[in-house]
Amino acid sequence: AAEGKRIYAVTDGTITRQYFDQPGSLSGNGIRLTRDDGTYFFYAHFSRFAEGIAIGVPVKAGQLVGYVGSTGNSSTPHLHFEVHPGGGAAVNPTPVVRAVDACSNTSPRR
Repeated sequence: AAEGKRIYAVTDGTITRQYFDQPGSLSGNGIRLTRDDGTYFFYAHFSRFAEGIAIGVPVKAGQLVGYVGSTGNSSTPHLHFEVHPGGGAAVNPTPVVRAVDACSNTSPRR
């Protein structure tokens, strides 16, 4: 993805962890967005966070959370995205993204 492209929340939830780019950081700037059922979504390599994004902040699906970058252990701009059902191990995120038509949807939800 292009550097600076907007990144949106895939679901309603709360920011439960925030990662910051620093020496030795793998994820660089990133967040953990957690739903009430414990499922969390991990986003990494942001160039920067959206205004107001911090631990404990509730977000809505489609809300701007950050911008594509290449912070951390990354040599090219992209979004590293993981889905952890029930807080467990990561699973393939493709079915989740496809279910909300995020591969072809170019307009943020309001």
